[in-house]
Amino acid sequence: MIKRVVFGLFVLAVLGCVAGIATRNAYVYILGFMILVGAIFSGLLISAANLIWRLLPGNLKRAYKGKQGRFNAIIFFSAVLFYVAVGVINGVCLLYPSGYISLLGNTTTFVFVVFFGWSLIRRSKGKTIVAGSVVFILFIASLSFVNSITLKSERIAEVNPTEKLKSLGYVSWSAVEENIEKTGVTLYDRELASDGLNFYSSQISPEAYLRDMHGNILHKWAKKVEGRSGWHVHAELCENGDLVVAANTYLIRLDWSSNIKWKKRIRAHHDVAIGKNGDLYVPVFEHKLAFWHGIPVPIVYDNIVVLSSEGKIKKKVCVYEMVKDRIPLFEITKPYIGILKLLKPKNMLLLCKNIFIFSRLSTSFILGETHFSITHLNSIEIMDRNIEGFCSKGDWLISMRELDLIGIVDTKNEKFTWSWGPGKLDRQHHPTLLQNGNVLIFDNGWHRGFSRIVELNPLTKKIVWEYKSDPPQQFFTIDRGGNQRLPNGNTLIAQSEKGRVFEITKDGKVVWEFYNPDVRKKERAAIYRMMRTTNPKIYKLLKM
Repeated sequence: MIKRVVFGLFVLAVLGCVAGIATRNAYVYILGFMILVGAIFSGLLISAANLIWRLLPGNLKRAYKGKQGRFNAIIFFSAVLFYVAVGVINGVCLLYPSGYISLLGNTTTFVFVVFFGWSLIRRSKGKTIVAGSVVFILFIASLSFVNSITLKSERIAEVNPTEKLKSLGYVSWSAVEENIEKTGVTLYDRELASDGLNFYSSQISPEAYLRDMHGNILHKWAKKVEGRSGWHVHAELCENGDLVVAANTYLIRLDWSSNIKWKKRIRAHHDVAIGKNGDLYVPVFEHKLAFWHGIPVPIVYDNIVVLSSEGKIKKKVCVYEMVKDRIPLFEITKPYIGILKLLKPKNMLLLCKNIFIFSRLSTSFILGETHFSITHLNSIEIMDRNIEGFCSKGDWLISMRELDLIGIVDTKNEKFTWSWGPGKLDRQHHPTLLQNGNVLIFDNGWHRGFSRIVELNPLTKKIVWEYKSDPPQQFFTIDRGGNQRLPNGNTLIAQSEKGRVFEITKDGKVVWEFYNPDVRKKERAAIYRMMRTTNPKIYKLLKM
């Protein structure tokens, strides 16, 4: 019976994978692949049961003569029981511990399951099973108590904060180890700082602000959409005072008074570039089954969508197809490692819970950016001039975080004509063309442990200027980040995760500093970017 079920699962899995490949549907393919892994694992269990059968004492073999199927069922059931029990105990009783407590709990569970299965094979009396179950429950309860004490001590001796941030991905709030009392403008050198208006959006609220150099709010946009607590990703200020918001599930345009002009349901994220004719250039992702040298790979598929100023889609360019030959093999393995991680007991329990309550998080959980974003397009800028050997007017300067790559895209032929970064950059953001023809880049330093700002000569591909703090670890944001070269030669830097923005001179002196006032308890909201403007049209709107 079990063999028939396993064979049926295998056939179903193969059909699911084939259907996913035929339709390029990542969800169907992942489901088929997960069932295939389950079928293979079940086949291995049956093989293990047959091996155990061969090692059984003669008296037990005689007792199960003609009933080997029942014996196999007990082994199979015991393995499933162990799988589920580990997830429930670690998730409910021990609250996902790490270290020796988790190991001790899993070992105890394994011993109990072996005892339970052996009791069924030996056909022991019910009292034996009940007694073993009581001992097991009491031990897990005591372990849970010890774990609660351990967790309290671990809060005092916290793990490496860098590793903790890496495991979280993009976060809207960050713990403030110091300077919790600092909000708004905390430093302003009038003589050295570049004057202007500061525009930014806070990651935790559906609001954007225009502040003067003293931190006073001059104007605010606010519009809650689809019940979200915040816009989360990026808001771009237009010359006429409109706001374009890319919020992962939609793209929306607001006027100066925060009225909605139009809304487009596309997966817009990270950036919005505005052309001279008012067209919008937006990174957009979709969950799709891609192919890498013939290998099917479920990924977050990166595109750039061009929209008119009225929100009508004019063009879509697939960025993944341009860079797939630059993707190393180890990046292709990440989605499959992610699928295998989904099969872990605690992840399967969370997934089943999300599906059971019809949560939209279930799809995000299956195809989260952590495992499936193998390119991660996070920036686009339209080139405003021709630079021989580097770019032509109208080309795109883009950034692919997971590949440590920035590049110029020839929009006519839809291919890269210039690129730089692998081995030099580390999960970078926001490359931008300067007036002198160089490129300014926010180099996050995900693996390095500190961030830096670099100015690159794109013709020689040499770094001609660099900013790091002293010591370097003081300036670090593992994700996001923005930089802007100001008219007087200073550089405005958004240290996103800390909710801090500061302006430095060419020699690295800080002449202006701003901390996000959105603070709760001991956490500060992140700032994705802050841009300084001297646009006279915006000043005119403020006086109206």
